[in-house]
This record gives sequence, structure tokens and C-alpha cells, in this order.
Amino acid sequence: MSPFQISFLYSALNETFDYFRDIYFEVLTQLEFLFHKSNSREGLDNKDKSVPSINRLDSKVQRESIET
Repeated sequence: MSPFQISFLYSALNETFDYFRDIYFEVLTQLEFLFHKSNSREGLDNKDKSVPSINRLDSKVQRESIET
């Protein structure tokens, strides 16, 4: 192989590696965001009232036990 071919091959492999590395880190970032959002009580209490949080479930159970 000539030096030009080696240089071209190295450049192509390096660009391919960079492309897949960027995709990998983007997927990790999205998964981390979703994981933290699903485990965050504040996120559920303040942003999405349709998803029951532990605090709201506990207070509902306490109200039902007081009523009975």
C-alpha cells in the first residue's frame, strides 16, 4: 500500500469512529436524561401531574386511613 492509501484509510476509519462515538454518547445522554427524569420526585410533582408520585400516593393513603 502506498502512503496515500494508508493515509486515506486512516482518515476514513477515524471519521467512522468519530461518527459512531457521537451516536453512542448521544444515546447515553438521552438515556441518562430519561433515567433521571423518571426517578426525580420533583420532576414528577412539578412537571407531570398525570404520573403519580410517591408523595401523592402516601398522602392519598393517609387520607383514606383517616377517613375510615
